[in-house]
Amino acid sequence: MKQNAASKVSAVTVAIVIAVVLLAGGGFFIYKRNAQKEATLSREHLQAALENMKARAENPDQKPFREKNMSELKSRLAPSYEGRTRTLQAGIVFFDLGTGNTWQADQYNEFAQGLLSIFSESPKTAEEKRSRILAFQLAKRILPHTTDASLVKRVDDLISEKRADVYESALFLDLGSQLPEAPAHFVEAHAKCLASKDLGVAQSCLQMIEQVKSLSTREKLAKALLSKWPSLNESLQPYAVKTLISQHAFLEPETKKLLEHSSKKTGEIWNDVFIFGVAELGAVEAYRAQLDKIAASAETTSLRQRASELLQKK
Repeated sequence: MKQNAASKVSAVTVAIVIAVVLLAGGGFFIYKRNAQKEATLSREHLQAALENMKARAENPDQKPFREKNMSELKSRLAPSYEGRTRTLQAGIVFFDLGTGNTWQADQYNEFAQGLLSIFSESPKTAEEKRSRILAFQLAKRILPHTTDASLVKRVDDLISEKRADVYESALFLDLGSQLPEAPAHFVEAHAKCLASKDLGVAQSCLQMIEQVKSLSTREKLAKALLSKWPSLNESLQPYAVKTLISQHAFLEPETKKLLEHSSKKTGEIWNDVFIFGVAELGAVEAYRAQLDKIAASAETTSLRQRASELLQKK
């Protein structure tokens, strides 16, 4: 029953996001019933559907979030509370809907203290493991708004702890990237993560650089990556170059050389990096001939379209 309830909330969340996008774009959304018949759902119908989904999403588990009842929320985060998983999921929906924008820093701080306590537990049951995963997701929405230095220390302790599971280590590192101030051991731990033999973990660390909130820390990571990207696994190198180009504010001369490097490579992934780099560095005129070639003969439609769009810019 609990799993079914959680699944329904997830479905509601996805449906709300779809509805919001449709409403923001205006017009109509057409559902093709069959080859001969199509039905059009009007803007008014979409609005009604959205309100209905919001009502379903605003379940009783969201009440303490709306009321900013920290005492109640802390009690619901306890492992003994039967509805902890529902509370965590309700929190994710609550903040994804933008309804948490009335929270103050001290409320985020207080809630985060209780939320991080979940990571000191050793989950055994499937439900406890599910709560842990949801706690990661909710923490990513909470930590960017915090101002308490003790939270940085707590996350730093989680990052520094030796773990057999490299994926979980990467998840704690991900939490550290969300803090306004990076934990003390973040840069060191990130270097180890980037050197992981597990390519999935290493790639997640590459992507993580772009989301680090602390600009000074992001600059350190970018400069460290600049010196080591040629030694990374060959399959990771285009992603590394793309990440470096995205951080061109810290590496202006070097990123121009990286764009030139990508222009000499072949294949869909490198073409993607090249087109991204041209757009990011405003280098259309320097690479117009190559863009013409990609627009005419790239393997995928998306690459051809992106190249064509760049060529139309002055």
